[in-house]
Amino acid sequence: MTQERPKDEPHVHKYTKNLEVQAGKSLEIYYAVTERRRRYADDMYGPSQPVIGRTTVIMRVQSPLKLELSASCKARSLSTGPDHDPPARYSWYLDEGLIPFQGIAVSWSPIVKDDRSERPGGIVA
Repeated sequence: MTQERPKDEPHVHKYTKNLEVQAGKSLEIYYAVTERRRRYADDMYGPSQPVIGRTTVIMRVQSPLKLELSASCKARSLSTGPDHDPPARYSWYLDEGLIPFQGIAVSWSPIVKDDRSERPGGIVA
C-alpha cells in the first residue's frame, strides 16, 4: 500500500494498493479520507477558576500546515513571549489575572503566499 499527501491539501491522505482479482488480472481501488475545518476561526479558552499572575499561551503548528495565529484577551493583544517563533511556534503571555470563564481568543488563518512578491527585481505589480 502506498500513501500520498498532497502539499496543497495537508488534511488529505490518499492510499493505494493493487489487489489481484483473478489469475493475471488486477484491480486498483482508490480510497480517500478528508478532514474539514473552518478556513478561518477563533478558538476560546477560559479558566473555570480565577487565575492570579501570569497566563502563558503556547501554540505549535505542525508542518505541512502554515497558519497565522494571534491571541487576545480583554479586547487587546497579548504580549509576545521570548520563545515566539512563527510559523511553527507561537507564544504569548498575560500578566494580569483572569476571572472565571473570561476567555482568551486564539484566531488562526492560513498563510497565503503572494506570488507577486517573488517577481524578478522584487517589483510588486
